[in-house]
Amino acid sequence: MPPDLVTRRASVSAGSYDPETRTFTAVAATGTPVSRPDYFEGGTYDECLSISAQAIRLARFASGRAPILNAHRSGTLADQIGVVTGARIEGGELIVTGQFSERAEVASIGADLAAGVIRNVSVGYRAYASDEKTPAKGRRTVTHVDWEPYELSLVPMPADPNAFIRSAGGHMEPENDDIQTRSAPQDPPANRPALDVQTRAERLRVGTITDIATRGRLGPAVLQAAIDGGTSVEDFRAQALDAMARRAEGTPTGATARSHFQNESLDNPDFMARSIEGALFSRMSGAAPEGAAREFMGKRLLDIGADLLRARGERVDLARPDRIATGMMERGGMHGTGDFPLMLGNVMNRRLLDLFKAAEGGAARIAAPGTAKDFRPQNEGRLSSFPELEKVNEHGEIKFGTLDESGESIAIASYGKGIGVTFQVLVNDDLGAVDRSIRDIGFATGELKSKLILAALAAKLSDGKTVFHADHGNLGLTGPISIDAAGAGRLAMRNQTALDKRTKLGISPKFILVPNELETAADRLVAPISPTRGEDTNPFAGKLEVLVEPRLSEVAP
Repeated sequence: MPPDLVTRRASVSAGSYDPETRTFTAVAATGTPVSRPDYFEGGTYDECLSISAQAIRLARFASGRAPILNAHRSGTLADQIGVVTGARIEGGELIVTGQFSERAEVASIGADLAAGVIRNVSVGYRAYASDEKTPAKGRRTVTHVDWEPYELSLVPMPADPNAFIRSAGGHMEPENDDIQTRSAPQDPPANRPALDVQTRAERLRVGTITDIATRGRLGPAVLQAAIDGGTSVEDFRAQALDAMARRAEGTPTGATARSHFQNESLDNPDFMARSIEGALFSRMSGAAPEGAAREFMGKRLLDIGADLLRARGERVDLARPDRIATGMMERGGMHGTGDFPLMLGNVMNRRLLDLFKAAEGGAARIAAPGTAKDFRPQNEGRLSSFPELEKVNEHGEIKFGTLDESGESIAIASYGKGIGVTFQVLVNDDLGAVDRSIRDIGFATGELKSKLILAALAAKLSDGKTVFHADHGNLGLTGPISIDAAGAGRLAMRNQTALDKRTKLGISPKFILVPNELETAADRLVAPISPTRGEDTNPFAGKLEVLVEPRLSEVAP
């Protein structure tokens, strides 16, 4: 049985067993509270199963493929002794029908069931969502409101006193509650026989190595072999550490890496992480999920966290959302690709990049990206244009020219702001709050970038003048936007010269940057028209791209 499945036991009636068809009918589960140990807080709590069509995922039991196991053992094929042939909800009870295998070794089990020797069943299930209530005076109760039965087992001891295999007459009184739900009274420690001490030691060994196997993700076959072989806790712990070390050293490279990443299964931590990231991004952005990301779209953040903790081999208590939230926000050691903080950070960065691009103003388009080796001021050098080429005479003599150098001093700086994902966000499944914060950051980042660019345009260069200055020959006509004003600006760009003050660069304009108030006028300037006279032709139609920068002050007409 997978280590993260929970089991609940019930009694069986011999009357419902048909030896000819090897079939029986059982009440596998009811809403009766069952006492469970609280491994985190100590003591016990009451666990209940919600019995309704909305709460139980019956597809597996109703498919006819769910196994009937021998006491929840699943290490070998011989452990399966039959199949669950059907399931239904009736009168607040989960009723199942089962059929035993025709194998000879299973016949004795059927005979014991018919004789009333075997009287108990247990259902193995996985809980997905739970409600927790703790009255002012009373025990804590955890009710699983979304759960899925995985297998049915014949077991020696029952737990649920109201679950049983139906007799031929349709009903059977449950066994004594004390026998079904709790152990018989034990002898005082001083009088306890030696056999009981051995039994308790064996139970401790099995429980400890089961916990080690779960956390180390060693698999059911390895665990079963250790249980059957009597492996000591110390030896099994060493075996688990060796296995985890081998996995840690097995970082895929080359062909192995290609095979690793082609394993598109949720058993692959990298693929699982990418799928979760895809689902989180789709939930934030509204984009349609792709592939396995659909598996996580309907899950709460805590449910996703529980899946990640199980993938790490950790136990999950769905009744303790605080522990799930704490565990999912912790680093997962060598399972780094499955860390929820890393995945959420990747999604937030991806979402922020999209929102930042959408929030960028027109000023951002006129700036070219560059690199700097550090944060110290440095010169952005520029050489003059190459000297005019001269004809080489018949003797092959080549004359050398000179290049003038000029430059401006620049420096880079870092800007940032952090946001925190709180415990309340995880519990309330409030990705919308995270996305709203990212939207604010995206807008603020676009605002800052435009302000810095406009500030750079207004700053003085090494000659003591601003970028746009009459001495630089790059000012156009004043007044409203018009073809004449645009023509004057284009001419000024064409006539810009290199550092030698003689060579014209012939720069062609690409953008027209305007504030909000002049957007319409700029659109008219570049709009195509159908003139009736040649002089009415628009020379700028389709040649300039209008960029709107709301942070520019309005240009007076």
